[in-house]
Amino acid sequence: MVLRAILVGWPHWRLARSTPDCTQRYVAALGGNVEMNARVVGVAWYRLRAGFARKWSGYLSLVLLIALVGGLAFASLAGARRTESSFTTYLASTNPSTIAVFSRYHIPSLGLNTGYDAHVAQEIAHLPFVKRSATAIVFDGNIDLPSIKGIHPNIKAGEEPPGFLGSTNGEFSSMDKVSLLAGRSPSPSNADEAMMNAGAAQEEGLHIGSVIHIPFYSDVEVNSSAPSNPKIVTVKMVGEFVASRDVLESDINALGSSALIFSPALTDELAAQFSTGTETFLQLSGGDTHAKLVLSEIDKVDPVATHLPSQITSQFVPITQQAITPEAVALGVFGAVAGLTVLLIAGLAIGRIIRIGVDDMQTLRALGASRGTLLADEVLGLLAAVVLGSLLAVAFGVALSPLAPLGPVRPVYPTPGIAFDWTVLVVGFLAILVVLGSLAVVLAGREVRRATTQRRSPQWKREPAWARTAAASGMAISVLTGLRFALEPGRGRSASPVRSATTGAVLAVTVLAATVTFGASLDSLVSHPSLFGWNWDYAMMASFGGQENLPAHQVATLLDADHDIAAWSGANFSDAELDGVRTGVLGDHGRRRRTSNPYRPRTRGGERHCPRSHDDVPTAPAHR
Repeated sequence: MVLRAILVGWPHWRLARSTPDCTQRYVAALGGNVEMNARVVGVAWYRLRAGFARKWSGYLSLVLLIALVGGLAFASLAGARRTESSFTTYLASTNPSTIAVFSRYHIPSLGLNTGYDAHVAQEIAHLPFVKRSATAIVFDGNIDLPSIKGIHPNIKAGEEPPGFLGSTNGEFSSMDKVSLLAGRSPSPSNADEAMMNAGAAQEEGLHIGSVIHIPFYSDVEVNSSAPSNPKIVTVKMVGEFVASRDVLESDINALGSSALIFSPALTDELAAQFSTGTETFLQLSGGDTHAKLVLSEIDKVDPVATHLPSQITSQFVPITQQAITPEAVALGVFGAVAGLTVLLIAGLAIGRIIRIGVDDMQTLRALGASRGTLLADEVLGLLAAVVLGSLLAVAFGVALSPLAPLGPVRPVYPTPGIAFDWTVLVVGFLAILVVLGSLAVVLAGREVRRATTQRRSPQWKREPAWARTAAASGMAISVLTGLRFALEPGRGRSASPVRSATTGAVLAVTVLAATVTFGASLDSLVSHPSLFGWNWDYAMMASFGGQENLPAHQVATLLDADHDIAAWSGANFSDAELDGVRTGVLGDHGRRRRTSNPYRPRTRGGERHCPRSHDDVPTAPAHR
C-alpha cells in the first residue's frame, strides 16, 4: 500500500493534505480506512526522504562505479572491434585496385628498350572483366642516383634507394589513393612538385620544402655507352604520404619501400623517353573471381609480364590482418575483464547496500509493511542507480571512442572521432541492467524473507580457523586484535567487504605484475632480432624486394674473400599459398661461409632447425 501511494504521486498527496475532502477521496481510491491509509502515506514519504538521505552516498558510489568501469569496458570492446576492422575500412577508402602487374620494363636482354608503351597499356585496359585501369610509371633506372643534388643520404644497412614514380591517369590520387601525413599533394599541372613517404624522407634527408635536382637519362642514352648530358629536373617536396601497402610492413619490405611520387604534369613530360617500367593497376568486375584469368590475358598482351612480379590486392590483407589482430584481441580481453569487474564489484556494492538496510526492515515490518513494500523499498533505489550508471557508462564509452582504433592504421584511419558501436553499447547496457537488476532483486528478496520469517535469537557464530590458530600461537593481544579488525567482516551496518577487498587487491597486483612482465618480455624480443632468428648485420637486396637474383658466382667470390664477413647466406623472397593462405616465403640458397647460418628460425621447442630436404619447409605458427 505504501508503494502504491508513492506511485500515485507527490503532487496529489500535497493536495490531499490541504483539503480533507480530497484526502478522503484520495485514500478511498487506494482502498481501506481513511485514517490508517493517510498515516501509511505519511510514513512512506518520511521513509523515502530519510532512507535516501542515509543511502545516497552508496547509490552515488554505485552509479560512478558502473559509469566509469562500465564505460571503460564499452570503450575497450568497441575499440577492439574498430581496431580489428581498421585496415579493411582504410583500404576500402582508398578505392583499391584488384590486381597490380608490371606490364612493361626496360630489359634490353629481352629486347625491351623502353619502360613505357601506351599501346600495351590501352590493350590491357580493354581486356574482359576490366572495369578501370591506371598506370604507375617508374623512373629509377633512368636516374643517376649518386648525382642528385639537394639530398643528404642516410641509407642504413640493407636499405634500397628510393623509387621515383608517377601517374597520369589517377593512380595514387583516385585509385589506390595514398594518405597524406603532412603537407599537400602535388598540383596536377605543376611539373616541379613531388611528394615523398617517410622512408624516402629519412633515407635522403628530405623534408617538406626541400628542393632537389634530378639528372634523367633517356632510354636511348641508357642503352648507349657513349657519354651524354642528362636532363636536369628540379622538383620541390610539397607533401609526405603513406600508401596502403606500406601502412604495416615487415622489416624486409621496409628496406625497399621508400618512394617519391611526381606530379601528373612531370610524369607526362618524362614518360615517353625516361621511363624504366610501367606497373598497371586494374579494378575487375567480380573482384578476385576473374583475377587469374585476367593475369593470363595480360601475359598474352605482354609476354614479359610473366618474368615480373604481380600481386592480387586481397592477398596481402590477411598478412596485415594477422599483425593487427593480436592488438585487437588484447584490447577485447581487457574490455571483457573490465566488464566482469564492474559486474563483480557492483554486485558486492549492491549486497552491502542491502545489508545496511536489514535493521530497517524489522522496523518497517513492525509498522505493518508487506513483503512487496519491503522489497520495493530496497530495490527501487538500486534499480534507479543501475539504470543511471548504465546510461552514463554508454555516454562515457562513446566519449572514449575517439581513442580507437589503435595500431599502425590510426594515423590514416578515414573516419576518426566519435563512433557509436551499437552492438557493444546496446548489448552491454542490457547486460549490466539485467545482471545487476536481477542480482538486486534476488539479494533484496532473500533479506526480505529473512526479515519476515519468525524472528529467532542470534545464533552463536563459530570463530574462524585462522583466528583460533593465531590465538593458540601465543600472539600478543594487540596483534590478534589488529588481525581481527583487518580480516573479520563484522555484522550489520558495521559490516565491511573484507573478502572482496582482499581479493580485488590480490587480483590488481597480479594483473599489474603480469602486464609489466609481458610488456618487458615483448619489448626485449622485438628489440633483439637475433632472439627470433634474424642474426645478420647487413642485407644486400636486389630489385623488387629481393625477388631477383644477384650474380651468384661474383657475389660468392667477393664475400668469401672479405675477412670482415664472419658468415653469409643467400636468400630469395617471394610469395606462395599455404593451405589457401597467401604468405611470404624465404628461400635459403644453402651457400654460406663457415658453419653459421644467418637465417636460423626457432621452433616451438626452442631448438634450431633448417630444412634438410627439398620438401621440408618450416612455417610460422600462424600457418600451422
